[in-house]
Order: sequence, then C-alpha cells, then structure tokens
Amino acid sequence: MRASDTASILTGTLPVAVPDSSPVGGSALLHYWQLSSAAHRPGVRPLLYLGGGPGIPSYPPEPKSLPAWMKAVLDQFTIVGIDYRGAGQDQNAAAFLAHPHLAGVHSISLDLERLRNALFADQPWHVLGYSYGGFVALGYATFFPKSVLSLRFASGIPPIHLASDAVHAGLTAALVIENNRFSCLFPRLAGRIPEIASWIDRTAPRLKNGDVLSRARFQKIGTDIGMSYGFSEIARVLDQWRPGSAHQSNFLAAVSELLPRWKHPAHAVLIDTIYAAPGETLNWPASRALDTSPSLRSSAENLLFTGELAYPWMFEEYSNLRPYRRRAAVAQTASDWLPRVDERNIRSQSFVVRAVISGNDPYVPASHQLAALARLRGPNEVLLSDGGHDTLASNEAVQHLFPEISTIG
Repeated sequence: MRASDTASILTGTLPVAVPDSSPVGGSALLHYWQLSSAAHRPGVRPLLYLGGGPGIPSYPPEPKSLPAWMKAVLDQFTIVGIDYRGAGQDQNAAAFLAHPHLAGVHSISLDLERLRNALFADQPWHVLGYSYGGFVALGYATFFPKSVLSLRFASGIPPIHLASDAVHAGLTAALVIENNRFSCLFPRLAGRIPEIASWIDRTAPRLKNGDVLSRARFQKIGTDIGMSYGFSEIARVLDQWRPGSAHQSNFLAAVSELLPRWKHPAHAVLIDTIYAAPGETLNWPASRALDTSPSLRSSAENLLFTGELAYPWMFEEYSNLRPYRRRAAVAQTASDWLPRVDERNIRSQSFVVRAVISGNDPYVPASHQLAALARLRGPNEVLLSDGGHDTLASNEAVQHLFPEISTIG
C-alpha cells in the first residue's frame, strides 16, 4: 500500500507576531495544513511546500485527488503548506494589503520559523518552493539557515541580484519571446489579432459581466502564456473569432470565460512588491518597462500578450479590482520594505540546492534564476527544462527534485 492511499489532511492556525504598532494589533493567525499518511515509514521527514503567489491561497489538498508529485513524495515526507499573509483564509488580509511591507518574505519567514518550532520542535525540514514560493524559500533559508536541510526550487529562484527595473526589463523581454513562439506555432490564429484589435477599437464590446473589453484587457488572455497549457488556452479563444463577421458572440463568450475578473485581487496588489528592496519605490515598473519593450504596448499595431504583469489601468477596468485601487497605490509608492534575504548568510552559508528551471519561463526567466543560483554557496543540481513554468506537473522535474523517490504516478 502506498502512503497516498492512506493520506489525511490536518488544518490548523498558529498565532504569529506582528509589530505592536501595526494595524493588525500585535498578532495575527497563520493558517496551515499538514498532509501525512498512516502508511509512513519510520524516519519520515517534514517537507515545507511553498506555492505560487503572492496573494494566492494555498488550499489544503484533497487526499483522494492529490497532485502526482504529492503522491510520489508522501512515502518519504510529511508535507506542510501555508496561506501567505494577505491571502486565503488570512483574516487580516485587508490590513496586510494596506501595509504590504508586513506581507513580504521577511515577515513570512518569521511565520515559518514559528510554525516549524510548533510542529517539529528542533527538527529542521526540507523546503520546496514553486514560483513565488521559491522567493520565500530562499529568503527563509538565509534568515534561518540551520532550519533548512535542503532547498528545492521549481521555477522559482529569485533574482536577488537585480533591482526591480532590471527584473521587469527581463520579464518584458521574455514575454516578447513567448509571444513570438506562439505566433510561430499558431500563425493562422495569431494573424487574427490585428482584426480583433480593430474591432475592439470600433465597437468597445462588453464582457458578460459588463466590463469593457479594451485592447489592453484583451492582451491579458495571455496571463498564463508561460504555463504548459498557456498556448492552447490562447488558441482556444482566438479560434472562436470569425474573420469578417460583425457577430462575435462566441468569441466574446470565450474571452468572458477567461477574463471575467482578476482571479486573486491581492495578487495584483502585491505582485510587484516581491522585487522591492528596502528604500526602493516601485512606481509601476511594468509600465515603465514598456519604454524598452514598446511592442507590448496596447497601442501597438500587432497586440502581444502581457502575462501576469500588473499595470495601473487594471485597477480601473477590472470591476473586481477597483476596490483595491488605493491599496495598489500604497504598494507602488511605499519605500519601507524589509530585506528579502540575509545577505550575510548568502555570502557565508552553504545551501544544498536542487532546481528545475524552464528555458521558456516569462515569469522567472532562466537567465535570472541561473545568475541568482551562481551567488549561492554549496552543491547544486539543476535540470534545464523545455516545459512551462508549471514544472511540478512534469514527472521528469519531480524526479529530479526528489531523487530519493522511486516512482511517480
């Protein structure tokens, strides 16, 4: 019997410290889940799983329908996950979004150390970070190096060597490359985009929820362009366009299904803050990066898809983001950011690292990840993948990250 056949989930909360002067009032609750199995072998080890974000919930997995990677590693590990500050069940989400410096990697790292002590006492744990979770994983490991046995990154080594503007220059360049790849693979569908843009200009169509479909919003059908399913998702929408027709109800329905709302408003507020250094003011870096990548502008003749980058227009055009305009403005004008890593430990500590990096990743470009990895001391094993950003969906990637497991599936 495999461990996943007897998997069970435990959920809980833990009080975590917040500065007394903060609007949260000196304490908050960390929501966590713990996945384990009655069939665990002796010596099972704790694995902290840090998922994507920021501002995205980490829902407890359903034991009867676990992702393949969880099934595979449950023989060897007890898996722990959390809701980040400002996300999911966090009852202080509004306060953290109003004071985003308290929702970053530094604060989350303090939460994680408190959780480790509560669940496992003095036992260190292995840490797996996917996407933004890798940013948190590295920060936590530098703040508490004795608490981490190994670091495993799935599309998520943070560009700690780059300032926010340099990061966004790389992100926009990577998006242009992904758009070119899409056009090469789907030339017939990509050829419809200029006609669609002209139709949007003439008719100002509305989505099913009443929001206007602008050129810039149409570009957001490529929010998931870097995922393994991203191209097919875009192609499915473009396939509903009827060239030369004045009636585009099927196309609008497809766009409405994909773009009815921004799925996680807290993510839109916080996404740029993950690159903010102490004393830095962000001031909408994705918008300013359009100066170096003008082909991504909504005024361009041939519209390109803009991924998950955040722009100020989104907080006007997305009806579910409008209530967050003030919070987004706070995040973009703040400068009281806390350190994302402990630079002293970057230089002095040794980290055991395994990583999977996608060469086609517009969310955390491969060049950024490899340059950051070069700054870390200690042994590392890297798999360069030709898949999407969602590397944990790949059996090859999971096998690389967890060489101690025998089979996947």
